[in-house]
Amino acid sequence: MYHYDSILGRLYIEMSRNTLYSLYWEDHKGFRPPRRSLPIPQTGEGINWVGHWLDVYFSGQPVDLRVLEEVDIHFEPQGTDYQEEVWKLLVNIPYGKIVSYAQLSQAYVQTYGRPTSPRAVGSAVARNPISLFIPCHRVIGADGSLTGYAGGMERKKFLLELEGSLH
Repeated sequence: MYHYDSILGRLYIEMSRNTLYSLYWEDHKGFRPPRRSLPIPQTGEGINWVGHWLDVYFSGQPVDLRVLEEVDIHFEPQGTDYQEEVWKLLVNIPYGKIVSYAQLSQAYVQTYGRPTSPRAVGSAVARNPISLFIPCHRVIGADGSLTGYAGGMERKKFLLELEGSLH
């Protein structure tokens, strides 16, 4: 496991070669940091690109996940079929945009043709194992309130402000 020290705290990264399995905040709800981790090395194709993407992201520049696809980096979050379907929808929320849990549940129904509720979608969003890259922080309450982020509400607010999503 690797770590990345961001302006918001340490992130732990589980990755093998060009496959990203998880990215958690050090105090992420439901995650225990490992006893040992390595800083992102200067060499190593996949992990290097993840570190570069994080550097660009935290500098406040808009970033696009398609850059990772160009260097053949894949996400393999582990969850139920339903959770993985919701996480695929999260990846489609553009940088600088936000959606509500209700909008996300509507998108789920349109995409998969099965009913769901904002609460069920919220439960799946909360179990997202790849923070930032699968942007669960871009989901808000129907009334525009900032709700539920396993990395902490202060981080969620900071990330949305960094992306220019909060006015």
